[in-house]
Amino acid sequence: MPKDYSPLAVYYNKRLFDQYRVAYPKDGWTWDEFLKTAQALTRDTNGDGKPEVWGVQLPAAWTSGFEYWAASAGGSLVSEDGKKFQGYLDSATTVEALQFYADCITSTRLPAAGRH
Repeated sequence: MPKDYSPLAVYYNKRLFDQYRVAYPKDGWTWDEFLKTAQALTRDTNGDGKPEVWGVQLPAAWTSGFEYWAASAGGSLVSEDGKKFQGYLDSATTVEALQFYADCITSTRLPAAGRH
């Protein structure tokens, strides 16, 4: 195994889901469902405009982790032979995956009205 290799997994806190009455993830969970769940769990519990409870935790600068999202969308960051990135890194599927990843970070920063 290469150094620092690990699979991408989702762990979730059932107590938190139960507390905020959010349905547990199910097989076949879509990206949209993932994001909506993260938004539903993000809470500003003390009313200061900043979340104290986060619905998802993703590092903002984790390029190798982002590669999983691109693959999930059917894309790749580089060609199979590892020699080309044009047409891969800038493909529509990779851009879609990057936008989703950014949405998970930015749209869970402040809860929408009615979610505190």
